[in-house]
Amino acid sequence: MLTRLCQFAPAINRGDAMSRQAIEMHRAAESLGVTAALFEFGQGDDRSVPVQLYTDYRSRPGDVIILHYGGRRHYEDWVARLPGRVFIYSHNVTPPHFYERIGFPWGEALYRGRDTLAALAHLGGLAVSEYNRRDMLRAGFREVTVLPLILDFDTLLAASHTAEAQAIVAQYRQVGTMNWLHVGRLAPNKRIEDIVRAFYVYHTTLNPNSRLFLVGSDKDMEGYTQPLRRWVEALGIASAVIFTGRVSDAELGGYYALADLYVCLSAHEGFCIPLVEAMLHRVPVIALRGTAVTETMGPAGILVDTPDPRLIAQIAYLLYDDSRYREAIIAGQLTQAQVWRPECALEAFWKWIREQ
Repeated sequence: MLTRLCQFAPAINRGDAMSRQAIEMHRAAESLGVTAALFEFGQGDDRSVPVQLYTDYRSRPGDVIILHYGGRRHYEDWVARLPGRVFIYSHNVTPPHFYERIGFPWGEALYRGRDTLAALAHLGGLAVSEYNRRDMLRAGFREVTVLPLILDFDTLLAASHTAEAQAIVAQYRQVGTMNWLHVGRLAPNKRIEDIVRAFYVYHTTLNPNSRLFLVGSDKDMEGYTQPLRRWVEALGIASAVIFTGRVSDAELGGYYALADLYVCLSAHEGFCIPLVEAMLHRVPVIALRGTAVTETMGPAGILVDTPDPRLIAQIAYLLYDDSRYREAIIAGQLTQAQVWRPECALEAFWKWIREQ
């Protein structure tokens, strides 16, 4: 019987999806009266709940252990040897071939990460999405439970009303300007170049009063983003493409408030929280069908089967020009967003806790 829930994560950082989920699960366990402890392998910057270094862990009878796994750390063997029941909670491992062309050192780590996932298949399995569940079953796990991400809708929506968000709106708001948005780490699997291609067609042939906001960090991704920035300059659209870097949650709310369109042409996602954020903020979404994007979006938004820049530019033009069509898309997205409301995710988590 479970007497304490112990979670291990690479590092508990602000703005990180894995960290956010670990924190929400910690709080949810405590709300049931379960003793909970959260450990990290590195030094993070989020201390909204108590966090300890993994070396401070001391085993207790009845411990249930969850390792949040993304494939890039090397403490899995240590966790797997701990007494108690151990579960691997997969947030998905990005296929390493996306990083080969930029000579990125994580590439080798990701190859090891996928091999390591298979080596951990004798342990319990948890996944953030059905897509990840299937991935774990292919890796050899015998049974995998989906525990959806616990998304705080109220906090997400309140962010757009903060002073920081309003400052972003005041800085960039231009009447009559169409704002495209993408949120997330600028990484090769996100296919930011495909978004730039589509925006270039839209900006140069359909609506010069338009901008593209690329919101997210490129830390350790300079081998990918530096050529991307040079290419944007060569296209002559540098003044219309804004690389914001990492932003706070409050500032992010400002970018959603500005956005007229959210574009995701990622070739690999394990869930993609920004899709839900965009739906909640009433921003119509164009996304590339495939991986977990199809599951997250369901029947909502506009899913395309190809990142054809002309097709995407034409859809963007239609969404901006036809208010009735735009509102119909937004209505469908608001309905789909309710699939991911926190009450449902919490119920799944509490059910799993009670079964331990």
